[in-house]
Amino acid sequence: MHYIGLSCGFHDASMSVIDDDGNILFAGHSERYSKRKHDKDLSLALVQDGLSYVKGDYQIHYYEKPLLKYLRQLRAGQRPSVFSMLMSDIIEPNIHRIFGHRSIKTHGHHLSHAASGFQTSSFDEATVVIIDAMGEFDTISI
Repeated sequence: MHYIGLSCGFHDASMSVIDDDGNILFAGHSERYSKRKHDKDLSLALVQDGLSYVKGDYQIHYYEKPLLKYLRQLRAGQRPSVFSMLMSDIIEPNIHRIFGHRSIKTHGHHLSHAASGFQTSSFDEATVVIIDAMGEFDTISI
């Protein structure tokens, strides 16, 4: 099993591919492919390049929980679009078609930050502190 991690829809869209043993097989940012600084959309070339590292079955994981983000934006008076809760609208339709009808697992924004810091470190145990102005509702997590 391989795991695909996606970040898109806000800024600096990216994709990673990780194998069962936790090895990073691929990691890339859309701006390297599209040549648009801080590109928020997944580039078709990025996705195709990333998928070339996938052998067999895979799961797709997304870096935040869209419903919680939507609720936070509502509470803050930001007037988000109801479509911002749907993965089929967050991930550009042409890219979504590449993945087919696979479900996309969503994870807490701060948990994604913590995983990125810890899982790419050389430590077996660690305390991770996240201080972030955006996400779902949290701004500081330990």
